[in-house]
Amino acid sequence: MRIVREAPTPTVLLSVSDLTAASSCEFALMRRLDVMLGRIAPGEEPVDALMARAAGLGDVHEARVLDAYRRDAATPGEVTVLARPGPRVADLVAATDATLAALAARVPVLGQGTVFDGVLLGHPDFLVLDGDEYIVEDAKLARSAKTAALLQVAAYADMLIARGVPVAPEARLALGSGVRTRHRLADLIPVYRVRRARVEQLVAARLAEEEAVAWADPRYSACGHCWICEAEIETNRDLHLVAGMRASQRLLLRAAGISTVEQLAASAGEIDSIAAAILVKLREQAALQAGQDGRTAAGQALPNGWPIVESRVVSDTRLRQLPTADAGDVFFDFEGDPLWSADGADWGLEYLFGLAEADGQFRCWWGHDRAQEKQALVDFMDYITQRRATHPGLHIYHYAPYETSALKRLVGRHGVCEAELDDLLRHGVFVDLLAVVRESLRISQRSYSLKKLEPLYMTERRAEELDNAADSVAMFAEATALREAGDVDEADAVLALIAEYNTYDVRSTLGLRNWLLGLVGRSPDDDPGPDSPDVDSGDEVTEPLAPGLRQVSEDLAALVLELAGAMPVDSADEANEARAVRMVAATLGYHWREDKPGWWEYFTRLGSPLDDLRDDRAVFVPDEVLGGDGSLPGWIAPAGKDRTWRRALRMTGALPEGTEMSTGWTGEVVYGDPMPEHVVPPADAVRARGGSATLLDITPLADGRSALTVLEKLPRLASIHDRVPEALLRNAHVGADSIVEALVELATRVADHGSADLPQAGLDVLRRRPPRTAVGLPAVEPNAVDAITAAVQALDHSYIAVQGPPGTGKTYTGARVVQALVDAGWKVGVVAQSHAVVENMLQGAVDAGLDPARIGKEPKAGSAPRVVPWATKKQDVEALLASDAGALIGGTAWTFTNASKVPRGALDLLVIDEAGQFS
Repeated sequence: MRIVREAPTPTVLLSVSDLTAASSCEFALMRRLDVMLGRIAPGEEPVDALMARAAGLGDVHEARVLDAYRRDAATPGEVTVLARPGPRVADLVAATDATLAALAARVPVLGQGTVFDGVLLGHPDFLVLDGDEYIVEDAKLARSAKTAALLQVAAYADMLIARGVPVAPEARLALGSGVRTRHRLADLIPVYRVRRARVEQLVAARLAEEEAVAWADPRYSACGHCWICEAEIETNRDLHLVAGMRASQRLLLRAAGISTVEQLAASAGEIDSIAAAILVKLREQAALQAGQDGRTAAGQALPNGWPIVESRVVSDTRLRQLPTADAGDVFFDFEGDPLWSADGADWGLEYLFGLAEADGQFRCWWGHDRAQEKQALVDFMDYITQRRATHPGLHIYHYAPYETSALKRLVGRHGVCEAELDDLLRHGVFVDLLAVVRESLRISQRSYSLKKLEPLYMTERRAEELDNAADSVAMFAEATALREAGDVDEADAVLALIAEYNTYDVRSTLGLRNWLLGLVGRSPDDDPGPDSPDVDSGDEVTEPLAPGLRQVSEDLAALVLELAGAMPVDSADEANEARAVRMVAATLGYHWREDKPGWWEYFTRLGSPLDDLRDDRAVFVPDEVLGGDGSLPGWIAPAGKDRTWRRALRMTGALPEGTEMSTGWTGEVVYGDPMPEHVVPPADAVRARGGSATLLDITPLADGRSALTVLEKLPRLASIHDRVPEALLRNAHVGADSIVEALVELATRVADHGSADLPQAGLDVLRRRPPRTAVGLPAVEPNAVDAITAAVQALDHSYIAVQGPPGTGKTYTGARVVQALVDAGWKVGVVAQSHAVVENMLQGAVDAGLDPARIGKEPKAGSAPRVVPWATKKQDVEALLASDAGALIGGTAWTFTNASKVPRGALDLLVIDEAGQFS
């Protein structure tokens, strides 16, 4: 944005980046305009080392894309890059004319063009000729398409179209991941036009006024976290300053006439739509902060210059549950660079694994590149494994969930130490002290970061040279550049400073643990431990697979891999056979590997503070829980076939944005302290599953919250109780035991007989064999339905593939093949990724003329009744399979691998719809 004073009246020229800036913070853009108009003095933007580095890497990425175009060009003249114009309007007009002339001359690739329409100015990174049209392309360092980037390419395209340039219907983003994404301009341009009209309207209104825009002016959106907003928040003592304040709560408080920290601290009474317990917490937090800020304003501070921080224990439950101090305990912290990439595709590097032992001794492992990162992970895990052998009671303390999240990401990236990490997580070895602090304390700081807590228990302050993680990232980049330039000594000096920063962090975590123990009269030197024994055996953790099945799978996989290793691979056919056997082995570990991240996430939720779960789409945290009639919830005794106690709950609260919950949703009710007798929390968890939950109804309320009617069922043999759950939570996983058992059955046959002589359809696909027939290939029929039907009837325990792009009639054709086969007496199954896809194929068979009485499929839980009355009950499906006539059975992979649903050998044919996605 700039003001042009060449005309009699000043004119505001907008840039495309102004539109994107306004989409995140209109207030900041209007304040910048006020500065340009001389209404307020410019503020001093703080230096953000991470943002500065991101901007530099963005330039490097754009240059990399340009180099690729030049490298791929047949002649040097195919890629033209224009110079940026001067600031005058005449310069902008001339640059636009030069851009249009180059496009009219059909330049294959034009970089850094200019488009200016008298009000808005933009510089598209690349305009790439594609046939007779130009693709608008921007290079973005991001790993996925962002709204701001899409707004930019839409603006460039719309202005070019207005000047008569033939623009391709899709714009393109060259992302930092190396991926190019395409986006329909027909979807983007209308949004851009609305945003542009909005910004032009705001600017015109600002020019017509004389006063600078005021903070919290309802006409403008404000992000609340940019440096311009932060300055105003500080000046106005805005509620944003209150630690733990949510944006929705701030709006409700402002509507009640409360807009500052001090007003909130002094307020009393109820506030509409804010639960009483939450309001008490916010008021206490505001009062503590107001007291500290008053002391700081009066010049009161600790001798080392730290503020005088007040803390208050609000619940000692989590403090007393802290593990017994052990001589083997370690205190862990990563240093990582989210912007590091060796190839532009795989981002992020954990360059320092640092820890302090219980006596304060510091250890670290460096990872200067991807290979060293892997080695650092292996070395760190080896250290922990050996230390646990000596100190089986050790715990790994960290502050905030980044450390465990990063370790999960690293084992997935490098394919090592997965079993070791899983063991640590299952046995509750990691302890997140932030969760303990959040559940236990109220402190007078605006943030609960580790650095903000340190005045409570540390004596020495951090080194001024390196005061935050962003500085560490910037200095690591500096050290890397020095090392690459050959200045090893200077690079080592910078790395030593980073290590010093990390040393302080892990020793601070040690100091925090000791201080927290002291709050409940415990000492790390003579720690009596929690009031009740730790649940750290992992025995209560439900295995993703049935007991023993995982071990069988692992042992069998090793045997099959050994078989594959002994197979000859001298020819293409032999190589395909060996590859097929290896893939059979790989499938045996697939489900428990895929289940692990879900279980890790599940147990993280059980150990997280409730406030952290309020935005989780898989969780509902109610403000209030009552019975279905508005009183305390009452239990209904088991009756008939129902062998469990149950009750209806009415839960009131705000659903998280993008929630997964709707009528029919099933999950769990989870309880916190004090828990019912039958509820036993897993290791390092503060809540646990109390029973199943089915969502019967959701009713929106006038205040923006919702009332949920939930049916809670106790586990069998559990006793009724008078507790109410803390939250609803999605189940950790979907059972796959029957699928794994089927894979074990196949792998056992392979291990016993090899794969070459096994007539099995799945193996034929894996070993890349053509379809095997019993009576030779049938004659090619002119009709596709007849041809496919004849081919299927000729198969000998093999497969036939029907391929084609969307809209070519695969479902139409397949449904008629199925109808013909069922009418001929075949038992046919249909499986797909979803119930909807399966039912679409079944409906297609009905439309083709198949009698619905020959079709069976048990419905998805919570789904509406079918209009077409095919069999939906288990006993009716069983009757269809047992009859002498043909039948069509629909279901999921679980259905067809479950012998109690579909007995082995009951089907003549299995149709896999959308097989490419299913695989």
